[in-house]
Amino acid sequence: MAALGGLLQVPEVADLHAWLRLIGRPDDAPSLVRILLGARFRLGIADLAPLGDWVRGQKRDRRTDDGAAPGWAMLEAIDQLEQIEGLSEEARHRLADFRSLYRRLLSEGQAVTLVELCRRILEDTGSWAEVEALGGAARLTARLNLYRFLDLAEQWSPLEGRPSLSAFLDYLDLLDEDGASEELDTARLSNEDAVSILTVHRAKGLEWDTVFLPAVVSGTFPSIAHGGLENPSRYPKVLPFELRLDGEAEDFGSKMALEARHRSQEWRTAYVAVTRAKHRLYLTGAFWYSTGQAKRRSPLYEKARNAPGVSIRREEAEQGSPPAFLRVEDPTGAPDPHFPGGWHEALRATMDDPDWPKQAGRDGSRAFEHQRRQLELVLEGLPSPPETPDDSTLATSVTGLVTYSTCPRKYFWTSVDRLPRRPSAAARRGVEVHRRIELHNLGVVPLEGVEPDTYDLSPDEESAAGRGKDPFATYRTSRFAATPARFVEVPFDLWIDEARVRGRIDAIYEPHPAVWEVVDFKSGRPSSEPAARVQLEAYAVAVDEVRFGPIRPDRLRVTFAYLGDGLTEISEEVDTVWMAAARNHLADLIGSIRREVWDPSPSRACTSCDFLHFCPAGREWISATG
Repeated sequence: MAALGGLLQVPEVADLHAWLRLIGRPDDAPSLVRILLGARFRLGIADLAPLGDWVRGQKRDRRTDDGAAPGWAMLEAIDQLEQIEGLSEEARHRLADFRSLYRRLLSEGQAVTLVELCRRILEDTGSWAEVEALGGAARLTARLNLYRFLDLAEQWSPLEGRPSLSAFLDYLDLLDEDGASEELDTARLSNEDAVSILTVHRAKGLEWDTVFLPAVVSGTFPSIAHGGLENPSRYPKVLPFELRLDGEAEDFGSKMALEARHRSQEWRTAYVAVTRAKHRLYLTGAFWYSTGQAKRRSPLYEKARNAPGVSIRREEAEQGSPPAFLRVEDPTGAPDPHFPGGWHEALRATMDDPDWPKQAGRDGSRAFEHQRRQLELVLEGLPSPPETPDDSTLATSVTGLVTYSTCPRKYFWTSVDRLPRRPSAAARRGVEVHRRIELHNLGVVPLEGVEPDTYDLSPDEESAAGRGKDPFATYRTSRFAATPARFVEVPFDLWIDEARVRGRIDAIYEPHPAVWEVVDFKSGRPSSEPAARVQLEAYAVAVDEVRFGPIRPDRLRVTFAYLGDGLTEISEEVDTVWMAAARNHLADLIGSIRREVWDPSPSRACTSCDFLHFCPAGREWISATG
């Protein structure tokens, strides 16, 4: 018997997952060992023993036992491969091959999307060739499961922040712990004798030669309505019908309409169930289940048994008596030497008289008092609960301030009462462009991954990135690529009216001594939205108030560098008047957020807003402007 799920346990997918874990979590020793002992490098435990000896020797030389993670330690040993003694020439050659491949994938993984990183791993490790060498059914199964994982990596998008390898690995861990997640279903079972056990909803779109539908009894399948018929007037968890895509034409205010809607949904589900079989469909049911009340045949069963060509294997006319294992037993339970009347009676007696256990002790009160004192000692030794942190301080980001300036209602749905957002290929491309610019400016490959909110992407950039020319190619031919930056991707925490604003400046250049130019790269085309200026205001105030180095500039310029359709620069010189106006504007935005002003502000940004369906003001504005 086999149930669906277990995608991460498929050998080919498990190898790909191990590579992703090793790139995103270099301390993951099991993944490293799986890769080294796998088909690609074919090393044995004896081949890895000299690496362990070298690690232990390093600890002794340093006179430390810092508890370094085995993964990190083994990778460090492989990185210092030339110093390792006791390795065979074949093992040394294969470890050097792994080191070269790992370095290349680690470097490339910093600047490509998740799905592209997966494709490069499969190609560079020779996994596709291994799959093609399998037999017919096994080859097809392996290919389909790898495609299933690639689809998952391409379509995944976090509810908060931007896609990153670290967040994706956390997401896979959660799905794997769930054990029944649809996202980790295998694409196809390779064993023809396997039995798939799954719900009707998960069977949609699939087909088998033979299908069994159990418990086709009244009230179970199709089921009766539970939970108040999904009535939003009684249950806040139910989405109001005026906001549903399927709620335009029905009167959902009446109980009859809700019941009719539920029946319709259940019969649609029943249709899915009975159409999953290619050749044979079996329906079964029983009078007695765990509820202890006799069941009747389901209307679906009656329709099926009366259909032409149906054969009935066995059918009882009378329900008879309930089986013995369904009968209700005496609730008092088994005899208890300490509580002759049962633990229910003992519990009730203790609730009435807290001293009852002491008085009822079989050997007197001495043993009871001793156990009670031991428990008190344990409780007294527990640490005090940590103080609840003060979360009253307003915290937001530069991107959040730009969003609020664009539309307070959108800020509310993205930062206060957060709603899921659609995956955005443009936003992912914007992150990739920023990452490539960062790597170019640094001249090195950083080990840390791209975390949520790593870059300040304004709303217009999230929706328009990548529509024109290649932004990175434009950057490579600009003056910025030819000039070393003084600071690259410098993070900051800025305090404005006791509110914390976090941000990250793309680059700060020093074209002349004591003259700084703050540059924010945009992967899209120039925007006429006035809210975008908030980003430059926040950066200028941060440079004025946050110490980025021992030297402060005498002059400051802030620049937007748009790369989406050829280079377009928009710069402003910052003087005392400009800086004061910027501080006042940011303080006004912070004050409005504190006062919880969430009024919508319709503009051209509504055309790409994820929440347009919930915003009447935005829809009216679009209708009025054509």
